[in-house]
Order: sequence, then structure tokens, then C-alpha cells
Amino acid sequence: MTSSQAGSVTLKVTDAVGCVVDSTFNLSISPTGIASKVLDCDKHTYQFNAIVLDPLGAYTYNWNFGDGATDTNKTVNHSFATSGSKTVKLTISSSACSIDYTQLVTVEAPPVLTLDKDPKVCSGDSTIIHVSGADTYKWNDNSTGDSIMINRTGEYSVIGTSKSGCTAELKFMVSNFNLLKYTIQSDKNEISTTNSTVRFWSESIPSSQYSWDFGDGKSAQGNNLDHIYSITNEKSFTVRLKVINPNGCEEFATKKILVVNASMYNTFSPNGDGIDDVFMKSWHIKVYNRNGILIYDGSDGWDGTYKGKPVSNDTYFFVVYYSSETGTKTNSGYVTVVR
Repeated sequence: MTSSQAGSVTLKVTDAVGCVVDSTFNLSISPTGIASKVLDCDKHTYQFNAIVLDPLGAYTYNWNFGDGATDTNKTVNHSFATSGSKTVKLTISSSACSIDYTQLVTVEAPPVLTLDKDPKVCSGDSTIIHVSGADTYKWNDNSTGDSIMINRTGEYSVIGTSKSGCTAELKFMVSNFNLLKYTIQSDKNEISTTNSTVRFWSESIPSSQYSWDFGDGKSAQGNNLDHIYSITNEKSFTVRLKVINPNGCEEFATKKILVVNASMYNTFSPNGDGIDDVFMKSWHIKVYNRNGILIYDGSDGWDGTYKGKPVSNDTYFFVVYYSSETGTKTNSGYVTVVR
């Protein structure tokens, strides 16, 4: 029999009188052609070996590596100049015949290492960075795995190795996220028992989380908030703002709100510059000059005029009216017009 396929073979023999005998055996066919393995993935070095049926036979070998290089040894080491698909050809000859073999070799390129995010960290915080592109990894602190926790700025590196042994090193700098420098803004910096509502806000940046501590035991979340202070004997309130910025970093800002006595002198400058042009807007007040003449009565805010004409730079007496749980109450003080 002739066979090109290895495996189990059964021979059935029948003699002239009908007796039958079965015999089973395994047929082993030695492979022929080209065997290859990687010796140095980074240098693209491979070992090629010619496989023949009779290792002691008289054969000649002609290798062609497709890049201009040839060889005549049975076993040969060859380094390719570049990565990619290479066609290796081998001709094995004897005195009786010759046969050609071809093998396609994929010369591996170094792995391309990629970080999963920008290597930045919040000041005083830590984060985990993942790397991909290889099979195994070794970091500059000798740790292994595809991730590392970073809690400081500076230079880091990781070496990735593929299954074939090709390596690549990725060096990168870790820096802190730039702070967005949030500030506390308010529509007033001083409050009194008769004017204790303050609107607070900060820079409106999308994906920011704002947490306020108004300094009086009360807190709130969000931006552009009105807060009413209950004033007893305090001289000031310290407002604290904590913002988690879009990068996940915490930023802080503080501001003092002074408590002034309504009986103290206050000033405002109704000069048309858009700054402090109206006194006690939204409060019902009455304003009197030094002679006791009522020159303003209303809740739109006094603009420093009397009968449509600007009053002189002087000190004026005012009474403010406001509602409470027990009814309408009043408070009084002095305001000085300064233009």
C-alpha cells in the first residue's frame, strides 16, 4: 500500500478456505519541509531547519529568504531587516530528485504601547493608569501587570513584551491637572440685620460640582444661590466653597462677609457708573434729610435724588421696614451720599 496520511491502518487477510485474520497498526509519516522558531524577536532573528525523511541522507539545501540572502546549510539562523510577511523558500536535492518548499513567515514588529488616559493626577491625590498593546508588562518600580497607581508627578516607564518576545518601552511624564481657580462672587460683601440676604456664585464651568458652607452652620449644593443669614452677635461669616472640577480634582475658595450695624454710617455713590448707584433696593425705606424732610419713600431703592434732582453729598437718615412673624418691624441708620 501507499499512503500520504498518518493514522491507524487495518489489514484484513482472507485465505482460500475463508479464514479471516485482521491486523491493525499505526502508520507514522515523518513531516518534511521547513521548521522555524523565533530566536530574538526584537532583532527579527529566526532559526530555520530543513526536515528530511533520512537525516543521514546525502542532500543539498538551498535557502532563499526573499530579501536577497541565501544559505546552503541544513539549519540556518537569519535576521530580517524589517518586520512584515516574508516568504522563505527551500530546495532540497538528492541524487535522485529535488523538491521545493515554501513557508510564509510573519516577522513581528515591536508592540505599540498605549495608555488609557492622559497621565495627569490631582495634586495630593492618586489615580490608576492602564497600558495595552503587549502580553506582559514591567513598570519602572519593578511591578508587573497592565496598570500602575500613580500619586506623584515625574517620569514613569513601562516595558511591554509580546508572546513572541518582542519588547517596547514607553516613557511618559506625569503632571498635575491645571487648577481652574474658582472664586467666590457675591452681590454684597457686608450684611446687616436689615439686609441679610446674599447671592453667591462662582465660575460656571460645565461638569463642576459646587458645595457651599455659608459659615453659619448651613450648607448647600449648586451655583448661583441666595442665602439669608440670621444675625445675632456675629461680626463676620467665613464662606467656604469646595468645587470638584471636571477633572475630578478638588478646589477650594473662601470669602468673608462682614456684619455691619445698621446704625453705622453707610455710603453709596449714585454717580451713574453702574456700581452702588441705588441704596437698599427691594427694601421699603424712607429717607430724610438733616431738616427732617422726607425725600424718598419706596421699595425700588433710593437713587440719590429728590424731586428728580441729585441731592448734595451729605449724610441722610433712613428707616427700613421689613416683615417678621410678629408683623412689620423697622430699623434705622444713616447713609452718606458720595459722588
